[in-house]
Amino acid sequence: MALPPGREPVVGIEAIRAWLQRDRMDTTKLEMTEYTIDVRELRIVGDQAFEWARTSATVRPKGAPRGMRAEGSLMRVLKRQSDGSWKVARAIWNQAPPSAEK
Repeated sequence: MALPPGREPVVGIEAIRAWLQRDRMDTTKLEMTEYTIDVRELRIVGDQAFEWARTSATVRPKGAPRGMRAEGSLMRVLKRQSDGSWKVARAIWNQAPPSAEK
């Protein structure tokens, strides 16, 4: 389940795939020059993990000297898989208004 800001929840893997495909960045015109996730808290309880993080990203039109920077917060619930790996079960995030890249 994805809980994007300002939108209805996106439930189910097929709905999430369709939503990501529809809303993805056009990489022929833009490039992501920086993306970070700064995990501030992680708690593991049995086969679930709860993660809170700050995010930041910089995107710019290809060939442009500067782009836009956005920051926000992220909360995820992860579920341990039978092979020991973790997958996101729930995600919610927000984003501050973008600012010009410095």
